[in-house]
Amino acid sequence: MLPVGVGEHSTEGARRDVSRFSLGYGALQPVAAIADALAIMMVGGCATLIYHRLAGSGKKLLDVNFLSVALMTAVLFITLSYLTGGYEPKTRADRRASIISALKIWALTLAFMVLCAFLSKVSAQYSRATMILHAAGGAVAITFIRMLWPHLVRQAMENNLVFTTTVLVVRIGDDPDASKAADLVRMRELRNSGLRPVGSQVMSLGLSDGRMEQLIAFVDERFRLGQLNEVILLAGHDALSHLDEVVERLRVVPVPVRFVLDPVTHKVLTRPLKKVGSLILAEYQRAPLSITERFFKRSLDIAVSLTGMMLLSPLLLIAALAVKLDSPGPVFFKQARRGFGGKPFLILKLRSMAVQEDGAAVVQAKRDDARVTRVGRLLRRTSIDELPQLWNVFAGHMSIVGPRPHAVAHDDYYSQLIEDYAFRHHAKPGITGWAQVKGLRGETPHVENMKARIEKDIWYIDNWSIWLDIMIILRTGLVVLGQRTAY
Repeated sequence: MLPVGVGEHSTEGARRDVSRFSLGYGALQPVAAIADALAIMMVGGCATLIYHRLAGSGKKLLDVNFLSVALMTAVLFITLSYLTGGYEPKTRADRRASIISALKIWALTLAFMVLCAFLSKVSAQYSRATMILHAAGGAVAITFIRMLWPHLVRQAMENNLVFTTTVLVVRIGDDPDASKAADLVRMRELRNSGLRPVGSQVMSLGLSDGRMEQLIAFVDERFRLGQLNEVILLAGHDALSHLDEVVERLRVVPVPVRFVLDPVTHKVLTRPLKKVGSLILAEYQRAPLSITERFFKRSLDIAVSLTGMMLLSPLLLIAALAVKLDSPGPVFFKQARRGFGGKPFLILKLRSMAVQEDGAAVVQAKRDDARVTRVGRLLRRTSIDELPQLWNVFAGHMSIVGPRPHAVAHDDYYSQLIEDYAFRHHAKPGITGWAQVKGLRGETPHVENMKARIEKDIWYIDNWSIWLDIMIILRTGLVVLGQRTAY
């Protein structure tokens, strides 16, 4: 007799002959990037041919200069897509979300290329018709690739052009139903990562029913038939003490055995470790940035804030004039916030409300909030109201990237409800942050919403690097284009 949950799947699967030309599942990401690059380049070439044909210029060859522009556009699009997770299997599996995200990145890429052409005064060298054809054709090609992608991946896997790892997922413990919902999520995550679980459910292995030998026999048989590549173990806190015993028994089978970490163990192991004698110390709170790290971060802040104020000054002037004409009151809104180490400072915003709350009670903006002015709605929707904070960055009160500063009243309120809330003051507050590019911005009607944001803020502080800041800055543009939570 086989362990419960295993017997019903014992006839499932067949030996797969993997061709030497087969790709690993992880190779799908670079393949997808290459497909995008080729499509963008081909569309660029077709755009030049179509234009010369319609314009009757007599040219039959491709415009090499425009092809170089198409190549740079492709490289920028691929880079932004990679930084925003556009090539991850989980993202590409959802056609609609993948298409929408890709079109936003394509729009941002084109806007950046047009800006570069304008600033370098080379835009007159290229036909507007060619650029429009390239933009429209690129959008169609990118959409078409993402519509076909899930089907192509399935066909490739069925024809062994892409091979996956077949795994047996086993839960250790006498109460297998205790984490049934979490196990279903884990199974879905495994499939999205190129792993093929045996069966549709997590197999169960009791601690007191003596079915270990049956599991070993099952694993050995499947491994020899080429139908199993790996065993993945799940264990709750009640079963951790038996983990060594199970792994020791599975050593007789030449198959990799991995263990899914519980949240507490994962939190410890993902932090920097230091050995002191026979002790292993896990860093739960990193030291402040070093002098060199502060220099690089401050240099980035000055460069971005100064450039932003210079380039966006016309937009700021127009927005300021609109605020003044729309409703009575000052153009700028100032409110006390807490910065690095809890030090207070006054944050600058373009006024978007008819009121200016700054005291012991500050009510968050809500959807259809009556306090928001007509112009203010547009400013908040596009995040233009946040642009004066570039001065806060230049003055050193804030950073371009960091935990978003909250009103002092909100700091006092949430610090009593969330244990790690004060840790976010270990870094300068930012105009944008890791929580914001991960979709956690806007109103926080429940404490759980704020907890999720704080978790991202703490992760950012613990994992800071200058490259992380640059990536967040690039992703912020995409978030602003597609945001639905700012009102």
